[in-house]
Amino acid sequence: MGFMSAREAADKWGISQRRVAVLCSENRIAEATMVGNLLVVCAVMATSCYTVFLKGMLLKYNVPTVLLWVYGLSALMTLPFGIPAALHHDFSVWDHRATVSLVIVLCLLTYLPNALYNYALHHIEPFRTSIFSYIQPVAAIVLSSILRLDTLRLSTLCFAMLIFVGIGIVLSSYHPHHNGHSAQP
Repeated sequence: MGFMSAREAADKWGISQRRVAVLCSENRIAEATMVGNLLVVCAVMATSCYTVFLKGMLLKYNVPTVLLWVYGLSALMTLPFGIPAALHHDFSVWDHRATVSLVIVLCLLTYLPNALYNYALHHIEPFRTSIFSYIQPVAAIVLSSILRLDTLRLSTLCFAMLIFVGIGIVLSSYHPHHNGHSAQP
């Protein structure tokens, strides 16, 4: 399956890029939905590995050092994909709003949550931090409903309650194993 950008799809189909984005968001382009779902599954698997394998590094090094390495290596890995676009972009048309938006996304929406997650991982088991990640979809649904990007339905509320009940059951039934390592209560 070949991939095409929103711009390529818009040019090919004779519609605007915005319309392509709307069609994708409405799940009217099956391939986009499948690829989106695949990317989310890959992201969840990567986060699971990150959560388990990073615990040792966080105990050995401090959180800002680990995040510097994670972001530095990530930038190096994505650099080949971004160089052509960066070389052909006219940065003179950037206004201060784009810069402020970039700083907000990088600092508040990327670095801060990752730093908090890593500080939590430093103090509790990966098991517990991964359980709390189930709150993320509930928070996303509530926020998207407040911003009127989605409709809150009764079934969504019921499933959100099931998530919280499941978290409570798992946390209350968890008994740490004593295998030479002390676990946090």
